[in-house]
Amino acid sequence: MWFEEMKPNSSLPTHTFLIYYKDNKWHWFEHSFEAHRGIHKFNSEKELIENVKMRQLEYAIKIGSATLQDKEFIKCYEYTKPVPNLGVDDYLYHVTHSINR
Repeated sequence: MWFEEMKPNSSLPTHTFLIYYKDNKWHWFEHSFEAHRGIHKFNSEKELIENVKMRQLEYAIKIGSATLQDKEFIKCYEYTKPVPNLGVDDYLYHVTHSINR
């Protein structure tokens, strides 16, 4: 599971998504981001992450909360399954600390 944060402590959108490796391809499974709903295939994990970042940035610009300069602030975190019933602060701590990359 992956979590994308555009800027800490800001009103810019965040996004959680799932990626997996199968048949020599990286797959992005998307459900909640309706415009991109489906399974998208990529040759590398890096290519996949960069694609998701750009789509999220385009969305944030479209809704008026971001600029192209905000791309440098986008951070992606791979994380393990959290325990149930976490509050927002505990969830964000888990996401940003469960796997070091």
